[in-house]
Amino acid sequence: MWLLACLALLSMGTRVSAQLDTAFSPDGLTSLQYGGTELLADGSVGASVILKNAAGMRYEFGPVQSVFDPVLKRRTITYPWGSVAVNYVTAATRLNTQVTVTNNSADAIVECAVTLMTVHFPSVPAGAAWAAGYEVVGLNTDDITALAADYGTGLMLLCNDQPGAPLKFGFESPNGLQQRNVRMTTAVTDCPDDPQIAPHTAAQYFFSMRFAASGTDAESLVPDLHAALRALTPPTPAWADGRAIGTVFLASAYHASATNPRGWLNEPTLDTITPSGLADFRVAMLARADEIVARLGQMNAQGMIFWNVEGEQYPYITYAGDPRVIASLAPEMHGIADEFFAKFISAGLRTGVCLRPSRIVPGFPGNGHVWDHDNFGFDVLANLSDKITYAKTRWGCTLFYIDSNVDWIVNNYGVFTPRLLRSSIYAALHALHPDVLIIPEIPRTGDWASAAPYREINSGDFTSTRARSHAVYPQSRTIIEPKETDWIANHALLVDAVREGGILLFRCWYSDPPNVFIKSIYEEAHPPPMITSAGSASGDTGAPFSYTMTSDSALAQFSAISLPAGLALDPATGIISGTPLIGGNITVTLRARGFWGIGEKTLTLALRSLFDQWRTQNFPGLGNTGNAASTADPDGDSIGNLLEFALGLNPLSADPISLAPQLQSVTDAGSTWPAITFRRRTAFPAGVNYIIEESTDLTDWQTVDQPTRQIGVPVNQGDGTEAVTIRGTHPIGMDQWFLRLRVSEQ
Repeated sequence: MWLLACLALLSMGTRVSAQLDTAFSPDGLTSLQYGGTELLADGSVGASVILKNAAGMRYEFGPVQSVFDPVLKRRTITYPWGSVAVNYVTAATRLNTQVTVTNNSADAIVECAVTLMTVHFPSVPAGAAWAAGYEVVGLNTDDITALAADYGTGLMLLCNDQPGAPLKFGFESPNGLQQRNVRMTTAVTDCPDDPQIAPHTAAQYFFSMRFAASGTDAESLVPDLHAALRALTPPTPAWADGRAIGTVFLASAYHASATNPRGWLNEPTLDTITPSGLADFRVAMLARADEIVARLGQMNAQGMIFWNVEGEQYPYITYAGDPRVIASLAPEMHGIADEFFAKFISAGLRTGVCLRPSRIVPGFPGNGHVWDHDNFGFDVLANLSDKITYAKTRWGCTLFYIDSNVDWIVNNYGVFTPRLLRSSIYAALHALHPDVLIIPEIPRTGDWASAAPYREINSGDFTSTRARSHAVYPQSRTIIEPKETDWIANHALLVDAVREGGILLFRCWYSDPPNVFIKSIYEEAHPPPMITSAGSASGDTGAPFSYTMTSDSALAQFSAISLPAGLALDPATGIISGTPLIGGNITVTLRARGFWGIGEKTLTLALRSLFDQWRTQNFPGLGNTGNAASTADPDGDSIGNLLEFALGLNPLSADPISLAPQLQSVTDAGSTWPAITFRRRTAFPAGVNYIIEESTDLTDWQTVDQPTRQIGVPVNQGDGTEAVTIRGTHPIGMDQWFLRLRVSEQ
């Protein structure tokens, strides 16, 4: 029976968690098994520690003693300068390891490397690096080190449990394709500013091996590391606009010539030297801007980035990445750049340029260059911020691609070494320029806190970096370059990426056929919003009203057609509010605009007119029937209910005839005129229309323009009404004329 139950579980695909078993002896760690598979090749611990004295001399000592405490599960290696201790703790499917380096000397430890063990896998773990026999390591700077070794019957995830702090850790020193040393070292980049352990201090490092079934999503095993990095590098508000961004490359060194030295428009015959040529160049560039604006509109793009606004006369500095030097590098573009960028701004589009953390300087001696990138001796943050300020101020740019996002340092061996900019640079840029989008070319996970890093879908780590960045910063965005991707095979991947906040790049400086795929991806990822708020609402004319439009898209922009007078819509919040001035059943068309379409819904507003409110107050529950009917005269004074309301009378008590409209004659402009005096409500809206009409035959009635025919000023009656006199348009004595007051509901 037990066998049948197990078979039933297997047939349903139930995954049974394997067990992690470790064993220790006086010699240290002797066994590391997951699911019965032995993974330990050698449990020996080794350390290499280099110190530097005040004179700058580097030195090291061999160990004095190495002992293992099987009760505490601690290996302690003693040196003349201090000690290295390694503690093991087995917890469920994790082996936690703590390394403590104690420096009792007067000199700094400038390099510390500790080998924790050697592991051997039953088969080559999945992944190109494993198959090629490479080291599989992480540097941890502004990042998470969680290195997967999926060996077919299980998954080992090697983690540095202190995200963000620079430390090289992972599977090192390959011995064949299936064996690696598990090793940490403070020599992250072999540069003078690598982590050091100061004299008379101790440093602690925490690592873990986490085990799971083969095929387990590695990111699902490290939510604690996600939270730790997020706390260390907290997110800033994500860029709100997820629409595509066009790329613009309008120069090429490969198409340069004597008359077109910057290679503009890929046309060697173009003349950018002579006055007449410059005039033609201006026309051509502005025409190209119009074409690009049209393509951006067709793609519903948010804007474009002009990668080579400085031209490409000098390939060895491409991309120049410094709009401040456009006058020196491309004077012909400098002269028309303001007009060029204005085309996009006036069309409601964003603009951007490419930046590099460098300075353009005259060529260095001996290399024959006219210009060079200088990468030393300046503040990188100030350099990038100044370039952003220039492009924002001159052209309104808000999109900035950071090309070659590295700074340079001379390493411990005297070699110039590039290193990725720290995430703190992008956080500082965001603080200085919160209205711009920063796009670093090569990212660390921490960069997603304040920037929208660039990724190419064909890069080998696109899927893994996307999974990790989204896990740490769920609201972040990634700028995705599809390049020459397999559009059919990667369609679903790109749709999911866009839904998660990805922004696709596309070529917009010419009609690129793949743009149709980009458009289809956005259409599928972001269909027209569905309006989810109620289709009906009620209220009273003359009273405050509020209705909130909602949709299934947090980014929808709202609009409404045929709102009654007195009501207005806030397109950002979707709140319709105000005081309606008319009553009745009113049909309003609600709209919610998304990335690629507009969702619509009909809203029926049932607004009680002022007359209906009056009717309910005087005749509760009757509606427009019986004594409450508009034409009914329940008090028998020959004045129907609608007229009673319009004149401010009491429908439940007969009113004196003096309160009814009165016909009379008045003198005005030297003539005598027929006139009518009546009471009207002073509150606005009144709820009724007061219409004075005249006729000669009681059949054909013409409306009298009241403002031009009013006699005197209205007289306040003290009961919410005023008496007003309106004369006819024909003096008395010229044929017969009749005047009447007609009242209708608003």
